[in-house]
Amino acid sequence: MTNLYLRHQLDLAIGQINSGSCSVAKDILEPLVKLLVPEAIYLYSTFSIAGTESDTDFERRSISLLNDAAMLGYAPAMHALGEYYESGDLLDIDMKQAELLFSSAAAQGHMRSKFRYGLILLDDQRPSSRDQAQRLIREAAEAGIEEAADFLREME
Repeated sequence: MTNLYLRHQLDLAIGQINSGSCSVAKDILEPLVKLLVPEAIYLYSTFSIAGTESDTDFERRSISLLNDAAMLGYAPAMHALGEYYESGDLLDIDMKQAELLFSSAAAQGHMRSKFRYGLILLDDQRPSSRDQAQRLIREAAEAGIEEAADFLREME
């Protein structure tokens, strides 16, 4: 499978998800999920098809797929899991796990994760952590992450 074909299939699936045609998206994504394509796994974690699974089954499937995509190094999946661990929504609160996931995604350039990881680092008492936190939050703000820009304005 070429990168161009793969990108085309993923873009088709995204279009179907955005238009509400999740059953078509599922048909596009399932072969890619079997091939362990991280973005396909992540995308498949984001929707449920009415009448095919309960809310609880969807939540379990979604977390499992997010974990799979995160283990394959897909930054948006790491970020989503980090948010679940940080908030306690669907998963027990685990700030160490959230920090690890945000840090890993931030290292790949995921801007929302840079902001979240920066906020976590602000709680650290070491001066080097504070400097790193400010740098990460500034990078996120400069990349257009509104929450990061708002945070910096409030800090001034």
